[in-house]
Amino acid sequence: MVQRQGADAQRLTGINPALYPDFQKVFFRVQDKNRDGLNEIAVLAGTSFGATELCYDVFHYSLKQGIFERRWEDFYCTSH
Repeated sequence: MVQRQGADAQRLTGINPALYPDFQKVFFRVQDKNRDGLNEIAVLAGTSFGATELCYDVFHYSLKQGIFERRWEDFYCTSH
C-alpha cells in the first residue's frame, strides 16, 4: 500500500511479496528519476539466477488521476 499526503491509500498491483524477506533493503526505491518534482516508486519485480541482477517495476504518480501508475517502459534491471 502507498499513500500520498492527503490522498487515499492505494494498493500497487503486480507486487511479488515473496521477494521481500530476502531483499528488504532493496525492495523499494523512491526517487525522482524523471525530474518532474514527483517521486517515483520502484518495486523489486524479480531477480536473476543468483540475484546478481535486480529488476524493478516503476510507478509514477499521476496528478490528473491521483494514483500511482506502472509504466512498463521504465522497467529496469541493475547489478546487485
